[in-house]
Amino acid sequence: MLRDITKLSDGPVSRLRQEAIELKHTPTTWCPGCGDGIIIQALLRAIAAENLDCRKVAFVAGIGCFGHAGEYLPFDFFHALHGRCLATATGLKLARPDLKVVALIGDGDGLAIGGNHFIHAARRNIDLTVIMFNNSVYGRTGGQVSPTSEVNTKLQTAPYGSIERAFDPCAVAISAGAGHVGRITVYHARQMQIMFQEALRHPGYSFIEVIQNCHVMLGRYNDVGNATQMILGYRDRAINVHLAKTLSADALKDRIVIGRLCYKTFPELTAQHAELSQRLRTVTSPRRGLASSVAVKPTKRIGRCEILLSGTGGQGLQLAGTVFAEAAGILGGFQAVQVQNYGPAPRGGVSTSEVVIADDEVLHPRVEMPDVLLAMSQAAFETYANKVRESGFILYDPMFVKPAVMKVPAHAVAMTEIADQLGRRLVANVVAVGALAKLLGILSIDHLERTLLARIPKGTEALNSKALHAGYEAITV
Repeated sequence: MLRDITKLSDGPVSRLRQEAIELKHTPTTWCPGCGDGIIIQALLRAIAAENLDCRKVAFVAGIGCFGHAGEYLPFDFFHALHGRCLATATGLKLARPDLKVVALIGDGDGLAIGGNHFIHAARRNIDLTVIMFNNSVYGRTGGQVSPTSEVNTKLQTAPYGSIERAFDPCAVAISAGAGHVGRITVYHARQMQIMFQEALRHPGYSFIEVIQNCHVMLGRYNDVGNATQMILGYRDRAINVHLAKTLSADALKDRIVIGRLCYKTFPELTAQHAELSQRLRTVTSPRRGLASSVAVKPTKRIGRCEILLSGTGGQGLQLAGTVFAEAAGILGGFQAVQVQNYGPAPRGGVSTSEVVIADDEVLHPRVEMPDVLLAMSQAAFETYANKVRESGFILYDPMFVKPAVMKVPAHAVAMTEIADQLGRRLVANVVAVGALAKLLGILSIDHLERTLLARIPKGTEALNSKALHAGYEAITV
């Protein structure tokens, strides 16, 4: 029954994948009678019914028996670390909002080690279709108790019966803020397809819990029968959500409430992110009062530029690095990352802020050989000056740094003295940002000012603006 899935859409499916589907993996790698196959078939039918292009559908799966689904699905498929499925899916959706991202999780994978990601993905309302394969056991790893194992369930880690109360995954999802939540069992295959279609259409976070059998690791230890008997047991215990609302709690004991449990719409995360990005790119110059759209592509290519800001804890180097990275990445059109390294104390010790700005994706966020070194203490200078690339330069504060003979160009700017003249020594870091911007020549002073003013305390805007431009004007070359 899995052989025809290559006909779901006109998207590309490799010959090797077709061979794997048609020859090597039929029958499947799952235990005979496992509910995983029922779920996957319902999901494939739902995708086909919605006429989705497989080139625009991507799957992310956690660790569990369900993770083998990638062997049978003609879509891009990422097998994430245990418990990190939703974190990975969130990153994928943010990077590619045009994709329909489907996340496959288990009751153990999704609610134990992955419980925190489960809660916050729902809270953020990011457009993910999340399907939980809930068999109430860690089936793949030997039959341990999972977060959804009922009290008195006997398993390998609870041979005398579990004493822990079980999670209700749907209740957790609803309380965390999920807009679309439903529950179904593997017996109700046709209803499952319809529920999956509704989830795929929902403009936000959708969560579907599927109650499924694991007759090998759970069934045989708890006298609930083989695969057929377990699945028929779900049929007998299931009750529609609308009927369930008319019954008492006692009447619903041991019943499985199925159907759509919640449907609400909230602002979706990737849409909000796009709106915020567009708003940030409409700049009003604080000095000129003019509104303009910021180009999202830089005007020049720089390759990869590594900047190391170094000095003493308390000199504001983390803020300086943040301003540089945000101005470059949000307004400048570059790719940019920052790594913060604090000293051993808030006031004192060596402190550094690493910033990498590049034309293309930053695969390694750390500074190895700085193109630019800002030194605001003697210890920082002595530690890092000899690591600067031959094509780079050093900017230092002569109040604190007495340089030796250097192999690269060095620029002395009295950053602390300028800050003292402005009336606040603490803005020496902002003076440094202005000087660095002039020397680098890749970031607009307006972009830096916009970013800076969004970061500083209220009431200090005028002082910080003066400090930024004072540093910029202090460089005459």
